[in-house]
Amino acid sequence: MVINLATIILSATILTSSFTFINNDEVKHKSNAFRVYNEVEYSINNKDKFDDFWTPKNEGYLDASQKEELNNFRTKVENGDLLTGIEKNKLREMKTYVIKTKLGEEKFKELEKLINRREGSLELTLPERQRLYQLDKEARD
Repeated sequence: MVINLATIILSATILTSSFTFINNDEVKHKSNAFRVYNEVEYSINNKDKFDDFWTPKNEGYLDASQKEELNNFRTKVENGDLLTGIEKNKLREMKTYVIKTKLGEEKFKELEKLINRREGSLELTLPERQRLYQLDKEARD
């Protein structure tokens, strides 16, 4: 009789815990991420996929062959294709050329120094961060 009573108590405990588990699996017990997930919409315009640095003003610093190459890269990205490593390097080189042309040699070296320092283990001081912001803004405009 004692064994049967222990079996009954164990069975009741298992059933109760399984019902609790089912109750906890309801939506009201889930985090916000699970509730909001289905309502999220992804909206990426084709114009947003390509680097926003390339404004008509910045493209004006390139020669005709570089502009054509840039437009080929833009078309490729807007069609959903990935750029190869060589293409990414060419794009980076064109961007560096434009920034160097706009800022001049002295400001470009200062910008490069600040970027390297920021990406290193040292923290930038407030004046350095402000200067980096100014140079970045000047390079993008």
